[in-house]
Amino acid sequence: MCASPLNSENSSRADIQELLRALGKPKPPRSFTQRPFDYDPSHYQRLCAPGGGNAAAGDLYDYALDLTYIEDIQLDLFRYVIPKCLQAWQVNLQASGHSGYEGFVEQFLAALAQRQGFAGFLPREQHEAIAKFMSDAILDKIDQENKLTFSGMAASPYAWINSIAALGTAFPCIPALWREWWDMHTRGQAYAVLQYASCLMYFSTDNPVFSPWSPERGGGPPCLWETGAFIDRQSWLADNVVFLKKTLSVRYVGEAVSNAAISLNGCPDSFKAERLAADFESASEIVAQRIDDLITILSSPLGKAPVMDWW
Repeated sequence: MCASPLNSENSSRADIQELLRALGKPKPPRSFTQRPFDYDPSHYQRLCAPGGGNAAAGDLYDYALDLTYIEDIQLDLFRYVIPKCLQAWQVNLQASGHSGYEGFVEQFLAALAQRQGFAGFLPREQHEAIAKFMSDAILDKIDQENKLTFSGMAASPYAWINSIAALGTAFPCIPALWREWWDMHTRGQAYAVLQYASCLMYFSTDNPVFSPWSPERGGGPPCLWETGAFIDRQSWLADNVVFLKKTLSVRYVGEAVSNAAISLNGCPDSFKAERLAADFESASEIVAQRIDDLITILSSPLGKAPVMDWW
């Protein structure tokens, strides 16, 4: 029986109604003044059609192209469509990248990174509301983690690790998200700390959490700086990098691994949690080097970051 004192689950944090209130409960614009990237405005009409429902992936993808490449963004259209974009991104996150929205998400995250979450375009409180919704959705995904055994590309940690890497390029919200996660208020957060730490501790063939990559199934440990999006010119925002430099250390990771292993005593895969805690001292030199590497990479434009041999 799992003896962990942590909460086994948590109510959903990401609240689309709260986001809509922060955006002023936007209504569809009466006309469209924004030039579409592909010169065809029909996706605006469909995205703003009455009746609601889930937006089509193709229409969202076309709008993400507009956000990426069209300089003059129509504000009332943006306020109305951005919740639809975020809901589709959330569905894809929850589905670990197997939702039908994959192409849209790759382009949408690129637009957010390129425009730093549209800071300066929106009022500060609305910009922060978007960041909070995305952070909360990632924490919701982390809360669902319940094991330390993965093989193949369908592993759920890829989804939230990639999402954190992408979020750091667009919003200065990593400190709050990170503290909530690494404080480990839920079992899922404790599992996620160990999943992440394992990527700092082991070479890919030795990682006890993630089975090695294979030609048939893919897999292997997640790459901690990959975003799963078309982000190749943006580094993490300065506030996020400064926080990580001040926070992430060998001692910090070691204490978190030990605390997570204790809290998961008797839970599924607790023997692997105990192994990580037992292995940490001998892995400390690798962890120190990889922390330095990770900060160097996240401080650089992601497409121009130095290549590190972690595997």
